[in-house]
Amino acid sequence: MSEPKIAIIMGSQSDWKVMEHAAETLQALGIAYEVKVISAHRTPERLVAFTATAEARGLECIIAGAGLVGLALATAAARNGLAVTLVDRAPIAAPEYDPATWDSRVYAISPGSAAFLRAIGAWQMLPPDRVVPIEVMNVAGDAGARLSFSAYDMGERALAWIVEERALRAALLPVAYEAGVVVRADHHDGGGGRD
Repeated sequence: MSEPKIAIIMGSQSDWKVMEHAAETLQALGIAYEVKVISAHRTPERLVAFTATAEARGLECIIAGAGLVGLALATAAARNGLAVTLVDRAPIAAPEYDPATWDSRVYAISPGSAAFLRAIGAWQMLPPDRVVPIEVMNVAGDAGARLSFSAYDMGERALAWIVEERALRAALLPVAYEAGVVVRADHHDGGGGRD
């Protein structure tokens, strides 16, 4: 096979169960591809470097899941001049926002990930009252050992921020559309999608 023109990207190795179907299809068609595990949360600098150099390395297509990592990757890639289409079985939409309730699914966003989200314009879209800083962390071991972390000692505003999944999705979607990301849902199962 020739140099890969397609990259399959996932946020963690556990996503392979879903993404391997794309690899199997490409392999059956005899199309060269590369597979990368690049977390927008754990290694945002790798994701920025990957999207910034993708076109120069000859990549013509990036396949990523349509979850939050895929949405962030799609936005970064589109902002770097790549044509991006997200495809999912169901419409990609933010859930209804109810300020009286909290989403039970949350993310701890590191300072590096917050900087990445700020660079693509999503961090600024988060409602401030839905972003909670973790400033101190104390860990106690079974044998009585203790370990403490302090954002202030590290010169950071926070060790991380707790952000609801629905708030993060609601912040990412408009910046993805603004960047030129095209979103398609499977129209065969009744999904609407945005074309």
